[in-house]
Amino acid sequence: ATAEEAPFITRCQLTVPLEVQAELASFTKSVERDRVLTVALRGLAKFAHASQERQRLFERLQKGYPEWITLPHGSLATPLLTVRPPVGSHADLVFDFLWQMEVSGTGALEHVAALVPHVTQEFVNADNKGLLDALPGQFKKLTVLKGLEGAFEVMMGMVAGEPKN
Repeated sequence: ATAEEAPFITRCQLTVPLEVQAELASFTKSVERDRVLTVALRGLAKFAHASQERQRLFERLQKGYPEWITLPHGSLATPLLTVRPPVGSHADLVFDFLWQMEVSGTGALEHVAALVPHVTQEFVNADNKGLLDALPGQFKKLTVLKGLEGAFEVMMGMVAGEPKN
């Protein structure tokens, strides 16, 4: 077949599960616009693998800290994990852990993780050294040293102690 006769894709529509639509929105648009199947398949495979890793971590943490960890959207497939103290706890520092994954138009996968602290006004007033503002940056440094899972486990250990499992 000549180049003029070679088959090509004239239209592409990519449908992804509802719980990952926000994370894959940019990638989906680029796949539908560019219609390059190898990029689409490579990007989806990388995302699926990383999404399974995230789900396993969230499940393990939820089992290890059942009184502390909640999934605000009710699904392990979403990128948000909320850490709140159990009833009767006197923990001042609680946080949300956001682990998003972005797939570029070339199929490359980027992990975007953030720690979002939530504290009492009393804690904010007592924080004269700016520790609260420094916490997200320190978490990023910890991810470089211990990896994403290790950094999260250190944070959980600081707030909640040893896991139950």
